[in-house]
Amino acid sequence: MTSSNDPTSEKHYFAFGSNMHLEQMAKRCPRSKLRGKGRLRGYKWQINKRGVANIVEGDPRDFVEGLLFAVTDPDIVTLDRNEGVSKGLYNKEKRRIECEPLSINVPATVKENITATAEWLKEQTPSTRRTEQESGESHSSRPYSISALVYISDRIEPGRIRQEYVARMKSAMLDAQKLGVSKTYLDTCLNPLVSARDEEIASARRAAVEHGESLSGQHLAPAGRVGGVREEENRPRQRRREVDYTPREHRQGHRRGHRGGEGREHRGYHNDRLTDPRDSQNAPRQREARMRTRGSDIDLRDDSDSTRSSYYGRDEVDSSWFGSLQWGTWGCDIL
Repeated sequence: MTSSNDPTSEKHYFAFGSNMHLEQMAKRCPRSKLRGKGRLRGYKWQINKRGVANIVEGDPRDFVEGLLFAVTDPDIVTLDRNEGVSKGLYNKEKRRIECEPLSINVPATVKENITATAEWLKEQTPSTRRTEQESGESHSSRPYSISALVYISDRIEPGRIRQEYVARMKSAMLDAQKLGVSKTYLDTCLNPLVSARDEEIASARRAAVEHGESLSGQHLAPAGRVGGVREEENRPRQRRREVDYTPREHRQGHRRGHRGGEGREHRGYHNDRLTDPRDSQNAPRQREARMRTRGSDIDLRDDSDSTRSSYYGRDEVDSSWFGSLQWGTWGCDIL
């Protein structure tokens, strides 16, 4: 029966990116355990077009260094979700990893708990000594090879690192250096790509400072100012003056419907025809005029009696009888 601490009986995961930060790894995979350093040959480290870490195939001399963790099935499910396997962002593959012991002695009381290991590592300082491999000295024991999970993306086009990913990678690089990942590898393969955005920001700031110093002696007025006052400050005042100083007659003309004169009411629109309250006074006269020109059977004589008789539709009415209906005669009869 194999022991639980036997590396061959565990499932392993090789971290080469931000998961080298033990605090992040403890949050994502709390059941995982740190087992040692790892090296994957034939690959090289990159920042892909998504702005995150990835590895691509290279020459046989190329290699990628990272940390090796023992993980459980729930940890693997969490890793699949965080790496975006279902979305096609990464592919879960298995590779042969060369394993080495850590360069720092982790106490046995914290070694089997990733959270405790992360808290303990915060108090440690990175070692500045060169490893045996960097100095060319022979290692006492040959590294052993083990199969481990590696998340590799098909999106291998180079890109620029995300801004939020910079701090995470710097924390991961610091923990990796404390645990024995070679400083030469971190400085030559990771740091130039991780610090590229910081260098761009620093160069932009230097250029802005130099540009400001070159313009400081010219005493130029700030942009957007005319006569010492911003244009935005003038606009509300100008708008208020335009409203306050509008001629009174002009405003009254708007209320009168642009017809002019005092006391006249505004004309409005009704049923797509221009109407006016005065039209109601002209209606009887207009109807009378239409009746005059309606047909040949209506008498169109100019005398008042015939006009009135034709208005009421009586073509043959005795004028003397109709005259008796006039106001004066009717009034006399009543009296």
